[in-house]
Amino acid sequence: GFVEKPKEKEVLEKFRSSTAPLKARGIEHPEETCFLGSMGIYLFKRQALIDLLREDPREDFGKHLIPTQIQKGGVSAFLYGGYWEDIGTIEAFYEANLALTDEPALFNCYDEKNVIFTGGYSLPGPKIRDCHIRRSIICEGSQIDGDEVTHSVLGTRSVVKKGSIIRDSYVMGNDYYSPPVPGCSRFPETFGIGEDCIIQNAIIDKNAHIGRGVQLINKKRLTHYNGDNLYIRDGIIIVTRGATIPDGFVL
Repeated sequence: GFVEKPKEKEVLEKFRSSTAPLKARGIEHPEETCFLGSMGIYLFKRQALIDLLREDPREDFGKHLIPTQIQKGGVSAFLYGGYWEDIGTIEAFYEANLALTDEPALFNCYDEKNVIFTGGYSLPGPKIRDCHIRRSIICEGSQIDGDEVTHSVLGTRSVVKKGSIIRDSYVMGNDYYSPPVPGCSRFPETFGIGEDCIIQNAIIDKNAHIGRGVQLINKKRLTHYNGDNLYIRDGIIIVTRGATIPDGFVL
């Protein structure tokens, strides 16, 4: 049967795989990887998928359609032993992105044999002025004047102004250096993190404006908070896309 993300030991034991077939398929240390999970990636022949959807109108692939097809036959599995993370929660998404700064990282972006292709931005390299940077990734087109960036990922066109400190945060960056339509309510007047800010344990979505002297530090150690374009989930501060946080705001 199908069980989603089981954690109970007695349930897990029902899904323990024999080590012999795993070893025969080249899986190293099969005794440590004997619990197989679905990555949720499926390849179908077009007509086979059409026939399956006609036979089983239910919506969930892993819970409904794949078990139906297994009963019919003609299903094979590919055993993947590389990096994979379930990022279905805010905390998991946050941890997976910051883990890219680890050394060695579980997911290596700098492997010539496994090249990662991204869209071409044609942006200059990041410009960094008098900033202490530790265990961080700074993407192209960024302009960093802040005091400190520690254990953080800063996306393309990120802007961090003088005196600001970024710690343990994922700043997604910006789609533009300035608003594409001046005066449009969809965009802040300027993008990026203003002067003398402290950002800690946060996810800052794209095209956000953080005003001068803002402190996003979860001062009250909240696990859950709902504000205006500002949230806390699992203790992680989230600033939504295109949000404006006013000068001097403290959370």
